[in-house]
Amino acid sequence: MNFIGDKLRKLRIERRLSQQEVADKLNIDRKTYANWEQNIVDVKGSLIPNLAEIFGI
Repeated sequence: MNFIGDKLRKLRIERRLSQQEVADKLNIDRKTYANWEQNIVDVKGSLIPNLAEIFGI
């Protein structure tokens, strides 16, 4: 199955960003972002446009 967390991780690695760098850009805790990548919790819908901007998609 293809989860959003898997895609986030792939995009982050492709752009050579750390979890902390992405979390800082989103003004969230690194652990929150890590939980998204691990598919533990869902991404907040309000932050999806910010993620798209960070990853250039």
